[in-house]
Amino acid sequence: MMWNQFVMHTNQLKTKPAIWLLLIQALVMLALPSPVRAQEISIAKSRPPYYAGEPVLVQISVELEGDSQDVDCSLDGPVPEDVDVVGPNPSKSSRQFMQIINGRMTQSQTVTYSFTFQVTASQPGSVSVGPFVVTVDGKEQKLRAATFEFEQIESDPDIEIKLEIDDEKIYVGEQVPVKLSWVYSGDLGELRHVFQRLRIRSSFFDQFDFRDDPLPNAKATLLIETAQDDIELPASLESQSGDNEERVIVTATRTLLPEQVGEYENLLVTCRTERVTSWGRDIFGSVRPRSTRPAVAASEPFSLKIHPLPSNGRPESFTGAVGNGFSIEVAANRSVVRVGDPISLDVTVRGDGNLEKLSLPDFNNSDVLDPKKFEVPSEMPSGIYADGAKQFKLNLRVKDPSVDQLPALPFSWFDPDRETYVTARSKPIALQVMETQMISSADVVSASATATGEAEARGNAPETTNSAASANWMGANLAIEQSTARLMARSGLLSKDWALPALYLLGFSCVILALIVRRRNQRDPGERERKLRYKGLEKRLDSAEAMSARQASGEIAAAVREGIADYRGPLRKDAEALIAACESILFAPGECEAAKVKDLGRQASSLLRNIFQGSLS
Repeated sequence: MMWNQFVMHTNQLKTKPAIWLLLIQALVMLALPSPVRAQEISIAKSRPPYYAGEPVLVQISVELEGDSQDVDCSLDGPVPEDVDVVGPNPSKSSRQFMQIINGRMTQSQTVTYSFTFQVTASQPGSVSVGPFVVTVDGKEQKLRAATFEFEQIESDPDIEIKLEIDDEKIYVGEQVPVKLSWVYSGDLGELRHVFQRLRIRSSFFDQFDFRDDPLPNAKATLLIETAQDDIELPASLESQSGDNEERVIVTATRTLLPEQVGEYENLLVTCRTERVTSWGRDIFGSVRPRSTRPAVAASEPFSLKIHPLPSNGRPESFTGAVGNGFSIEVAANRSVVRVGDPISLDVTVRGDGNLEKLSLPDFNNSDVLDPKKFEVPSEMPSGIYADGAKQFKLNLRVKDPSVDQLPALPFSWFDPDRETYVTARSKPIALQVMETQMISSADVVSASATATGEAEARGNAPETTNSAASANWMGANLAIEQSTARLMARSGLLSKDWALPALYLLGFSCVILALIVRRRNQRDPGERERKLRYKGLEKRLDSAEAMSARQASGEIAAAVREGIADYRGPLRKDAEALIAACESILFAPGECEAAKVKDLGRQASSLLRNIFQGSLS
């Protein structure tokens, strides 16, 4: 019925040439490549069930043709109460396609932009997050909201998850130890299965920065899932017995690094794993879980309040250091200087705190180093953190000869245990500063004349010696020869006109030769082998031009296969497609198209050149 209607419709168009012409033009326009790139936008979320306090993911994917478009995604609308949303966390991936039709190879690239949001609800119930807005090259498209039904976590009685923070009052910049413990008191026969599938989650780990120090001789690891990546924490393993049960405790420690002031309430740490409900054996007789059930657990809710550092009593030498036990040491590369000479100071700061991010006080604007006596750089050095200390190189100059020491340099920090600012000072360094002395030729002559006069006054005639120190050259005519031509005259080989250019040429040749030898010595030993291999493949492709079309296709395929034997780069798929095209000609019945084979040979030459140029660069 549909086909009959289509035939009747086209018959009617035959009587209307203008409409038929428009239809043909529309079909031609559809067949031509469109300048507007195709795009596909999708939204996905984690599989249910969803539990309160356990983060779930929403991912917005934008698939485009090409890689030159500006893509962004954002959350539109307010975030519901008791819900925390982290993101978006963007990522990007690409795929390349190659197609050969009638000897012509076409390539295309598909780029997928992904934006991941992490949603955590502190209370059970229905939650709607969104809508989401995707922007592609300035054009916006709104997506529907994501809906979740969060359930209350019913903890497995054999599993516990705990989080302990060692500090009740936390300040910005303070380093706070955080202890994470997972406790299992169930059947030890399924402990291995339960622990291998353990996943720990919390929005607490996404909202703050942490430092994870290595744990020597760690016996286990705890896997934490975050919005950015999965983290394996080195952990200690402990077994406890009591009350007719045996417990296994796995403990990991992290260091909390709060950077912003704020209050965070109803935070939870949750874990999810699998419990075995029945066991069975596989075909090899090994014991395997036959059926499992999900097992979850949640910690006690906890809250955090990050306090700002007090402004009262804050010294000028405070630059943000928080902790305790800081010290500052200063060493100078010289202690005897003249006015204006540079002095290099090695400043070392140690302590228990945020050493990695601390900086020196601005001594240029302080009263410690008087600007009238010391010249200090306008910007303090950033320093290097190594071996548990922060090291700085500070250069200064003395401007006043009355300076007799480098004053003690202060360094202040905030002690969160005592809730006060503390200042430490380095030891002063004794200096001997002398006036800058300008020596001229007149000073040298006058000193010589004075020495001669003193000798005559003592009645001792000056002896004739070859020492320039005992001679008075005042008024002497040191120009023995007045003729410029005779002074410029050369003798021996240097008197030849070609001698001086030859010496210059010889020296220049030695420099060039040394550079060539140095470059050859620094060259990768495998580079020459790759160049020779590439030249051999080029000769094979050149020799294929004199073969028949079928033989040439086989030779081209063999050359490309040899060229990508140890290559794993992005062009490998193109090379494999080219090999397939050559082999389809090689084993196809009938005549071979010589023009098509020549085109494949040119493609192979270009492909190998790109592959080997990338490996030689």
